Amino acid sequence: MDTKVLRKVRQGNGKKQLICFPYLGGYASAFTDVIQGLEDDIEVWVVNPPGHGGCSIPLKENIDSLISFYYSQIKEIIKPECLFFGHSMGGVVAYFLVQKILECKEVETSHIQLAISASGIPSEFENKSYSTLSDEDLIAHVVSYGGMPDEILAEKSLLDFLVPVFRADFKVLETAAVHLFEKMDVPAYIIWGNQDNIVSLQAALQWSEYFKREIKLIIIGEGDHMFLHSQAPVVADHLMKILVMM
Repeated sequence: MDTKVLRKVRQGNGKKQLICFPYLGGYASAFTDVIQGLEDDIEVWVVNPPGHGGCSIPLKENIDSLISFYYSQIKEIIKPECLFFGHSMGGVVAYFLVQKILECKEVETSHIQLAISASGIPSEFENKSYSTLSDEDLIAHVVSYGGMPDEILAEKSLLDFLVPVFRADFKVLETAAVHLFEKMDVPAYIIWGNQDNIVSLQAALQWSEYFKREIKLIIIGEGDHMFLHSQAPVVADHLMKILVMM
């Protein structure tokens, strides 16, 4: 049984830290290609969400319970110079986790930064009911995001395993849509692919409503919604630039 949610995949030199949160239905291996493009001195952790990627911890279906669970784990390992990086759903999760970290004031937060990629603002899921779709429609909606390998679509047993995961993740997003927030006073980078057919540029820029400081926009050329995979070296380069400037 695998109960590890936080996985340290690179030791680094102990100074700067990157913590990665995957997209809907995703798990720790989503960041493999990006991590290969990072310099060795960066300490890297990846999140393997409950019920995802072999993790035996039950699925979470509510943003509050998910964030509280992550916080209990991350407060033990977080370092002052930490960049939280979340792709798609992971961006929303990372945002609310940083909000909780700032509220609880149990750890040093003076150098925490956020990089949110391919993600719309939380309220975009308000009044959405993707979690209640039929299995067939739910799969079709997830496929529209891109990145679903054909071999998974062709394997019914895999789809049967993934449907509850997708459904739980949509429930998290739907509860996040109505979650209270206050503008955060942390540096924030919004990474957007210029060929993203899910999150428009206008939608990405709405993240400015969630931060006190001016957000910094990074545009990924030829980047579709899943540019985390298709443009992994470019993403890694941008993350390194952020980490170097911290």
